[in-house]
Amino acid sequence: AIVLDGAEVGEGAIVGAGAIVTPRTKIPPYTMALGVPAKVVRSLSEEESENLKKHALDYVELMKKYK
Repeated sequence: AIVLDGAEVGEGAIVGAGAIVTPRTKIPPYTMALGVPAKVVRSLSEEESENLKKHALDYVELMKKYK
């Protein structure tokens, strides 16, 4: 994904591979944005949001292990 100047991606949001978030676009928290230009296609469920947090923490632990 490419996020251009002045664009904002909210906490927990997902921007899909190959998407382009154009200048001054705001992607709300806990949503999924796809396409060129990126458009919000849906909100993330609470379960999806929790899974994303867990996976992010797992990556941090892997980084510490292999640093």
